[in-house]
Amino acid sequence: VFASEDYGERLAAELDARFVPVDRERRNVPASGRAIRQDPMAHWDELLPPVRPYYLKRVCVCDFGQSGLADRLAAHFLTVCVHAYEADPLGATDRDALMRAFRGQMAAEDALARQANRVLICAADAVTLAAWAEPSLGSCPDEIAAAAARRRLDLYLLAESAHDLPEDERAQRDRLAAMLATRGIPLARLRGPHESQLRQACEAIDAVLRARQP
Repeated sequence: VFASEDYGERLAAELDARFVPVDRERRNVPASGRAIRQDPMAHWDELLPPVRPYYLKRVCVCDFGQSGLADRLAAHFLTVCVHAYEADPLGATDRDALMRAFRGQMAAEDALARQANRVLICAADAVTLAAWAEPSLGSCPDEIAAAAARRRLDLYLLAESAHDLPEDERAQRDRLAAMLATRGIPLARLRGPHESQLRQACEAIDAVLRARQP
């Protein structure tokens, strides 16, 4: 058992193995497991790829103005963006189409989580699809509702369009905002020109990245 802490000796005894102390002064890896757990963003490079999705911050960008905000945020934070699985997943008008969009979206999110750098930008997610399902189909499929309750993201960014939205999109935006408020999910409304919205979004994401683990 190779370890930098004294507990390696007890672990080795339990495994009927030999304890080999390694890097006691922490010169090669200047961080402890406790420090990494408390502030994983500061020690991101020390996290193994299979572990990163657990600590990853996830942000959904609801861009009704179609300004390309999600891509711009991904470029700013040197990370990846999970685009909508279908061109207009919220426009699905039958259950099969919605379920196809939902399952594709979840698979894409899981696949890209290992490639993300501290934050994963999503153009759609389970909650946004759930918000659309009930008025579109009359009810939300159980699979989507369960995922919306289980896969809560760390932040939602609601980009307000500088122009009047069509009535259905405005209703969709308000419905999503109400759902997020009811569930206590963090929401930041972005207003003003595109550059101003980008700045507001970056500040909101920076605050999420600075938050320490409980």
